[in-house]
Amino acid sequence: VLGAFTFVVLYLSGTNPALAAYAGLGGLFGALVVARAERLTVFLWAGLVISLCNLLVTAAFRAPFTGLSTQQHLLLFLVHLLNGGLSASIALIAYFVLGNIFGITTSLQLTELSRPTHPLLRQLLLKSPGTYHHTIVVSNLAERAAAAIGADAFLARVGAYYHDIGKTVRPYFFIENSADGAENPHEKLDPLTSAQIIISHVSDGIDLAQKYRLPARIQDFIREHHGTSVVHYFYMEAQKQAQEGEVVNQADFRYPGPRPRTKETAILMLADMCESAIRAVKPATRTDLTNLVNKLIDTRVMDGELNDSNLTFQELQIVKDVFLRVLQGVHHPRIVYPERSKAAQPKAAAPAGEQAAQSAPAHKTGAPRNGAVRRHASDPMTAKDAITGEFDVVTTPPEAAEEPGGVEQPA
Repeated sequence: VLGAFTFVVLYLSGTNPALAAYAGLGGLFGALVVARAERLTVFLWAGLVISLCNLLVTAAFRAPFTGLSTQQHLLLFLVHLLNGGLSASIALIAYFVLGNIFGITTSLQLTELSRPTHPLLRQLLLKSPGTYHHTIVVSNLAERAAAAIGADAFLARVGAYYHDIGKTVRPYFFIENSADGAENPHEKLDPLTSAQIIISHVSDGIDLAQKYRLPARIQDFIREHHGTSVVHYFYMEAQKQAQEGEVVNQADFRYPGPRPRTKETAILMLADMCESAIRAVKPATRTDLTNLVNKLIDTRVMDGELNDSNLTFQELQIVKDVFLRVLQGVHHPRIVYPERSKAAQPKAAAPAGEQAAQSAPAHKTGAPRNGAVRRHASDPMTAKDAITGEFDVVTTPPEAAEEPGGVEQPA
């Protein structure tokens, strides 16, 4: 575009190289400055660069300076400065207008969408705080993996922010938004109804995205982050509950898709799945973590969910490596510190009024109180909760959720 514009200017100027250089060099360096325009101030710098280029071209050819007074030189400088400012302003307006006309998601749009004050992100934080936290971790995974393979890391991060906004419609049907010990609403529903509620967060997200006029490329992250996968837990539950001879239609338990069609949406699918699984299973060692990530990603590959994404096997291996590095830092096992023995603890004389209270039996450390039941990923309820939280494969055996000697692994 710049070359064509320069050629037109050169033609109209009657092969005047000064005019061609004046228009071409200013446009070239201005375009380089705004190549990754993530802030409005970039256009201000572009205007200054254009003004500087115009001054240098004018000084190089010297023709306009012949016989000019100091006042005229100052006026010429102001004209160059005004030209740069107007050029940057026109470019900024065209950036928004052309982006909307042709459906182009610009970096400035992504910058605006990445702000935590966006209404949809505020809703996600207030209505679905667990999903919001999950989204932040997934966005970090997606951004790091996309950058490692040369994909659009900024787009992957912003798309990840919005991929689960549909969960704000019915937040408590997703385990990350339920308090420990809270009643699981899926216990009162049949498997088909539960599956339809889980699947509907995609269509609910699209409705919200269209209401708030999110760009089409961001909407793709919402549509494609589950592809055409099956909600396996409820599908298996439906098969168990089916009468003899009754056939359960798997299509009723399948996401509508489409499958990921870009590298960025494919990375999001994998990041979303891996983060949910590891949060539910809590692998105790790096080997367990590696095996789980490999199994999850290989399952999506074998199911054909990545066939339309243009991801190569080499890039997929890089994505796995990035996930392992990030997830090990986020979900590393905590150290279980031994309790101090009673003999080693300093004794202090208690007031007479407190002696009766001290003689009462105390709760054991780690024991449930007020009838609450401490659950971990090995419990059947938690396994089901993990499924409703978008995790379909539970591979860690029950004994992996506890430390040797029966000490429960802290959260």
